[in-house]
Amino acid sequence: MKKIAIVVHRYGKEIGSGAEYLAMQYANKLKKFYDIEVLTTTCLDYTTWENHFPEGITIIDDIKVIRFKTIQPRKIIDFDKYCQIQLEKINSNEPTESKNDDEWIKAQGPYCPDMITYISENQESYSAYVFITYLYYHTVYGLPLVANKSIFFPTAHDEPWIRQRVFKNLFCLPRYFGFLTNEEKQFVHDLFRNQFIKFDVIGAGITIIENANPAIFKQKYNIKEQYIVYVGRVDASKRCDEMISFFINYKNTYPSTLKLVLLGNSTMDIPKRDDITSTGFVDEATKYNCIAGADVMIAPSEYESFCFALLEGFALGIPGLVNGKCNVLRGHCDLSTGGLCYTNQQEFIDCLHKLITSPDNNKEMRNSTRKYINDNYTWERVTRKLCDAIEYVSEPFFLNHYANLEVEYMNRNIYEDEQLNATVLDSKEVVKPYFDDNNSIAVLLVTSNDYAIFLGVLIYSIVKNASLDRKYDIIILIDDITVKNMNLISSLIENYLNVSIRFLDVSNFSLNTENIMSNYSKYTYYRLFLPDVMKNFDKVLYLDSDVLVNADVSLLFDTDIEGFDLAATFDILISSWQSYPNEMRDYFRKLNLRKAGEYIQAGVILFNVKQINEKYNKLEFANKALLKKYTFHDQDFLNVFCRGKIKYISYEWNVFNLKNEVADLVNRYLPKELYDKCIEARKNPKIIHYPERQFPCYVPDTDFDYLYWEYARNTPFYENLINIMIKKR
Repeated sequence: MKKIAIVVHRYGKEIGSGAEYLAMQYANKLKKFYDIEVLTTTCLDYTTWENHFPEGITIIDDIKVIRFKTIQPRKIIDFDKYCQIQLEKINSNEPTESKNDDEWIKAQGPYCPDMITYISENQESYSAYVFITYLYYHTVYGLPLVANKSIFFPTAHDEPWIRQRVFKNLFCLPRYFGFLTNEEKQFVHDLFRNQFIKFDVIGAGITIIENANPAIFKQKYNIKEQYIVYVGRVDASKRCDEMISFFINYKNTYPSTLKLVLLGNSTMDIPKRDDITSTGFVDEATKYNCIAGADVMIAPSEYESFCFALLEGFALGIPGLVNGKCNVLRGHCDLSTGGLCYTNQQEFIDCLHKLITSPDNNKEMRNSTRKYINDNYTWERVTRKLCDAIEYVSEPFFLNHYANLEVEYMNRNIYEDEQLNATVLDSKEVVKPYFDDNNSIAVLLVTSNDYAIFLGVLIYSIVKNASLDRKYDIIILIDDITVKNMNLISSLIENYLNVSIRFLDVSNFSLNTENIMSNYSKYTYYRLFLPDVMKNFDKVLYLDSDVLVNADVSLLFDTDIEGFDLAATFDILISSWQSYPNEMRDYFRKLNLRKAGEYIQAGVILFNVKQINEKYNKLEFANKALLKKYTFHDQDFLNVFCRGKIKYISYEWNVFNLKNEVADLVNRYLPKELYDKCIEARKNPKIIHYPERQFPCYVPDTDFDYLYWEYARNTPFYENLINIMIKKR
């Protein structure tokens, strides 16, 4: 059974709401499937962070809880000072300073360095770490230590503190994000632009209580009147002072015996009135008995990422009255049609009066709220998503990376009942230069039938930009392409005497596929056949079939690579990963590939075939790449094997089409020198790369789409591309 750590700032049955309540709910649901341990503090009071529980191990609900003491209680004066410093920067839309971020986090508390030490020393003891809430010390300093196996539930909402610089970095580190609502997800993505990290809206389950008995609660607290209820910490930060003021003014406007019940510990003064009852902390049974007898559930906070209390009220059929300035609360009411929203005192008064005096409308709301909970917040659904997240992060990174690529593989016989007009070389045949001219350009391509239409656009772009003074010898490695597509590709050069296209069937080539993972194919490795199949050439230009040429490739081919194994451009995505703390940076460091800009992208490579063949013969080069599992397969192998023997060429020869999440990584983390080269190359790209099927037919309005269509419309594959685009849309 996998061991999972849930890391949270407080934990215990004495805490009945918020992120702490969420942590306890998750722990109890997951313990059926995993060995759950909770890492937390010895604190009970979040306003002081005084040590309350004993340090060390305790057992709660058959779950091991490890508590760490805080070094100091919250120092209010210091905390207020740093709050003021941070707010001045935030309100001025200026970045906060790292040293002040650190001091604010420590002053905010709970300051428990022993917990961070424990996480550091026990990184391998747990298969996954679940960090709950973004705001506190345990997440800010603990999550980066185990980012590659972390699930982060930020419980984020739009408040000033989340705009400190420290959180900009933190929100780009975890392996997986768990969000409680769609509104929270959208807020985090809009603020941090971190959609590239895997996520799901997991939420929480809400238990349907069938046997709640309001009479027990009313008798205990001597309540005979109609009442509305607030559940949670009674705190000014939750807008409870505003709620109480609005309630008093409602009573002044509409005199009645209506009561307000406050269910939870209080950190503020509560007016002593006959129509306000404050119970303090209560157990779960009392809470549900109270909610079940209420006419309305009040949710006054402007900052919520979920709000258990409101949804528990929904589960019991109690309509809500919520602060409409909070998108999460407004979303619950809009989606369920089970509540009303206010943004000021008059709206509070009007909405409350409508809810109190409209029993027919309330009946419809009660039915809507129960349906909303049954459709969206069952524990079965939530637990399944939690387990999926844990299984994802507990696997090594490379087993999941790019697992969602669209790749189709089909077994076909290339010799179909159709006239073959293309030139197909026998696999046993030694490929010789087509032209006698020693000045010809040798180009090697690889395709499956699935990529044939894109290869056709690539070849047309090569031919369109070819110099009439040079000759171009194009070899295409195949093993499943149809005769029709070979004929169409060959037709692209009918009027060009200086261009040759030949196909080489490599389906019978021996390749040790044991270390090829399921989400990659043998086509990934076919470029490594190049030293053997092209051994009669001194150098060969290899191009992926998802690139587009926008210049004469002879300019690249003529690059002097004497003494080098190959020439290629740096990889902007990998270089960005190498520049900030994450599991991929650690992976590349293990390969001794540390410096950003030294790792090459393998989609465009000029190979020094002669020099490589002096090291390896036949298919040994390809099979050596399969001796171990690399994350990026043959590309990692080439970087490791050829390290120190690589000539770096201008980035304009392999300009990436940038989807938003990759562009965000580049904007944030690519070193300035490389970033400047990237920007300059994009002004006049000579080769454009469309990785992960970012072709315009799949992604309308994608990067450099206008150039792609300019070439594509002149090929016999144009209608195929248009058809794909229509179906996609």
